[in-house]
Amino acid sequence: MEKILEIKNLTKSFGKKTVVNNLSFDIYPGEICGFLGPNGSGKTTTIKMIVGLLQPDNGSVSICGNNVSTHFEEALKNVGAIVENPDMYKEFSGRKNIQLAANICNASPERQQEVINIVGLGNRINDKVKKYSLGMKQRLGIAIALLSNPRFLIFDEPTNGLDPTGIKDFRETIKRLAHEEGVGVLISSHMMSEMELICDKIVIIEKGELLGSNSLADIKLGIKESVDVEYKIIVNDFEKAENIIKGFADESELKAVDTIVREKHLKEISFKTLPEDIPELVKNLVENGVQVWSVRPIETSLEDAYLDATGGGQIA
Repeated sequence: MEKILEIKNLTKSFGKKTVVNNLSFDIYPGEICGFLGPNGSGKTTTIKMIVGLLQPDNGSVSICGNNVSTHFEEALKNVGAIVENPDMYKEFSGRKNIQLAANICNASPERQQEVINIVGLGNRINDKVKKYSLGMKQRLGIAIALLSNPRFLIFDEPTNGLDPTGIKDFRETIKRLAHEEGVGVLISSHMMSEMELICDKIVIIEKGELLGSNSLADIKLGIKESVDVEYKIIVNDFEKAENIIKGFADESELKAVDTIVREKHLKEISFKTLPEDIPELVKNLVENGVQVWSVRPIETSLEDAYLDATGGGQIA
């Protein structure tokens, strides 16, 4: 599968200060990637290099197979972006702003109306932008970013100023574009709870260096190569289950408490094992007559995983 975004060994310095240092990560079609890091970690600098606003000192950025430095037009024709606060002509209406942007990317009147509907500005689109709230300006910026039917969307703090309904609408729109139309998305945001709801993948950087790049599910589970994850399993026969689980888990980590499910007195057992061992464990339990009522991993929050990775650095 062709990568939507490929960043290889990206480096950028300002004077003697290295802001981005040997950074590499990828985004594939249909993937929503959260871009996290403390204040001054290099996220905005990285985004500006992705869209060609800054040139890297070393390394490369490719979008849909086109190097941004050597094939700028071919690369950027696939991109819709909002970097920091979107610029608007405040004396013009929202519709006029969209029309001006549409002239650049040759978006049809039908497409203009479609993006207006997507961001929910239909009732205010003919008002002057100077009368818009911050959230409305942000939605107008998103509409403009969508005009060219881009294959790759970049958002830097896209939900700033949006009320809960606006945030939910943004989330659903981005998920639909990614998961139904195969658009790749990069989102930089400090709203951890929202990132947890929208992202498939998380990239964490600090001092311009990559701390981690993994699926959201694996990050929340704390899954790393050859590292045990904590699980809770509910069974009807503790003695049989205990003996079997001991074959997969550290005996000292095994704990059990009473629980009631549908008026049945059962046992909930906590233990740690490798994720890839769970199917075989459940198979062994069932084959030995143990009823397995549920098995689930114990997840951490994205915020806790982030703070663990960065040592508590402030989110930019």
